[in-house]
Amino acid sequence: MENVIRQLGVFEGAWRTKGTGRQEPVITAEGIDTYQWFPGGHFMEHRVDVKMDGERMQALEMIGYDAGKQLFFLQFWNNTGQMSSMHGKMENGSWTFFSDTERGTFTFSEDGKQLTGTWETSRDGGKTWQPWMDMVLTKEENTP
Repeated sequence: MENVIRQLGVFEGAWRTKGTGRQEPVITAEGIDTYQWFPGGHFMEHRVDVKMDGERMQALEMIGYDAGKQLFFLQFWNNTGQMSSMHGKMENGSWTFFSDTERGTFTFSEDGKQLTGTWETSRDGGKTWQPWMDMVLTKEENTP
């Protein structure tokens, strides 16, 4: 398990985040995502501080690895009182994070300094998916 959790190291650091919605009305997101190892190195802590359509959204997410399911697990809480959980996996160089209602697929640039992807939503428990938001995260200078 220790080796698998280390795959999350590619996220470590501060990232300038920009998102553009794919549905009408178009929403935008802009801010900072920060990833750091939680003390002990068994979990990755992900903090979000973005403005979505002018409204500030802050969140805390903890990411770990479920050896039984052979999937990463993510637990998320935000400043509006929402919480959610999802799973994730890395295959063929792409990361996918998913639940029954949302899914995101992301790929790092060759130099590891940019992460691009798309979030999708489902209203039928994951049978069909609609693109929701395109994301670009650019690693801030002087971060690991």
